Amino acid sequence: MKNAIWLLISLAWAMPSKAQSGNLFNDNIVANIYLTLSPDTLMDIYANPTSTVYRSAQFVFDDGVNLPDTLPQVGFRLRGNTSRWADKKSFKVSFNEFVTVQTYQGAKKINLNGSHNDPTMLREKVFYDLWQQTGLPQRRTSFVKVYINGSYYGLYTNLEEINKDSCKCIRRKQWQLVQMYLSGRFSLHK
Repeated sequence: MKNAIWLLISLAWAMPSKAQSGNLFNDNIVANIYLTLSPDTLMDIYANPTSTVYRSAQFVFDDGVNLPDTLPQVGFRLRGNTSRWADKKSFKVSFNEFVTVQTYQGAKKINLNGSHNDPTMLREKVFYDLWQQTGLPQRRTSFVKVYINGSYYGLYTNLEEINKDSCKCIRRKQWQLVQMYLSGRFSLHK
C-alpha cells in the first residue's frame, strides 16, 4: 500500500501540468500558438468554410518564458461571418470538444481573430481593454502568433470565449440581457 502511494505521488510529480505558465491572456508578451492537424483535414476545413464541425488538432502554447504546454487533442474550426471568406481566417479552439473536462488556463474555448477588416489590429483589443475598465464582466484578450502545421499564419487577437462559466458573477437575468445584446436582439441605443 505504501509503495502504491509513493508510485502515485511520483507519477503525479512527473506529469506535466496543464497551464504551467498562466500567460494565455498576458498582455505583456506575445506568445506562440502552434496547431497541428492532418493536411487533409486542414484542406477540408478550408473547402467547407460554413461548417461548424470541430476537427481534431494538437494545441501547443509557448509563451517564450516557460516550457511549452501541449494538449494532444482539441477541437479546431473556422469562426466568424465575413472572416470565413477572408484571406486571413479566424479560428475557434475548443479545449473540451474531444476531452470533456479539459480546459486550458481556465478557458474552455478561445477565439483567434485575424482582424481581417482592421489592418491596425487594434480596434478589438482596445475595445476590450476599455470595456475592462467599466467593471463589467469582460473577455480576457491578448495578442498571439499563430502557426498551423508549422506555417506562420500571422498575428491574431486571442479572445476568451464568453459563456456562462466565464460570467458566473452575472445573475441569471443579467446573463440573459448580455446574450440578447450579443445576438442583436437588444440594443443599448433604443
